[in-house]
Amino acid sequence: MKLKKYYKPILIDVLTFILIAGLWLSFGSILNERAVALNQGKSLDQLKFDIISNPEAAQAMVSTLKVLIGLLTLGTIIIVVLTFIIYSYSRSKLWNSKYTKKWNLMTVVTLLSLTVILSIFGLIKVLFTAANPIISKFILAVLFLIFLMWTFLNHHYLTKHKLAEAISKTMKTSLKKASLVLISGLAIWVIISLLASLLRKQFYWTLLTWPGWLLTGIQLAVVLVIIAWFRELTVKKLTNS
Repeated sequence: MKLKKYYKPILIDVLTFILIAGLWLSFGSILNERAVALNQGKSLDQLKFDIISNPEAAQAMVSTLKVLIGLLTLGTIIIVVLTFIIYSYSRSKLWNSKYTKKWNLMTVVTLLSLTVILSIFGLIKVLFTAANPIISKFILAVLFLIFLMWTFLNHHYLTKHKLAEAISKTMKTSLKKASLVLISGLAIWVIISLLASLLRKQFYWTLLTWPGWLLTGIQLAVVLVIIAWFRELTVKKLTNS
């Protein structure tokens, strides 16, 4: 297996995650600082008493609250736009394509597709699998892999065609070949899940001493590597590339 072709996509995905996560975490930290400054560490009952007994304090609190709401509204819009741009730009670089407005349009298609997938999963979970977490996880894995295949094929074709043509070519993908890729992805998912479960049981007490950020980092690294592998598999098996 040639590992060099995985370096770039993994690096781009890592940088994208760091940038987007950093934006939202920084924004959340700023909001938290503002909220702490607003209540000054007081309980809800104390705040109510201050508002009732001290009109000037109440007026100052209202002014601070307006600033906080404004920051929340404007900041959220800015962070969402920046997240959108970073994701779209990173996808164009990942697929060696010039960043144009068609990548922004494809990002919208991707987000809508993800919303549909999550809605389907939510409905299935409520109706059929609420009492069986194993089945729920399996269905989620299937839907997630279908979403990844759909996204990867759309992105691949978008490097050579317009948006509508890319989606059209993706929809014409052989169901038989797509099923084989899906089964391969599920097989890896099952193997990784079993290995993770075995390691957790074998080293349970040791893992408890590890910092949370390290465990999260390891899990994220494994996920990104699997996604890079599945991206390569999807494009190789389901296109003429």
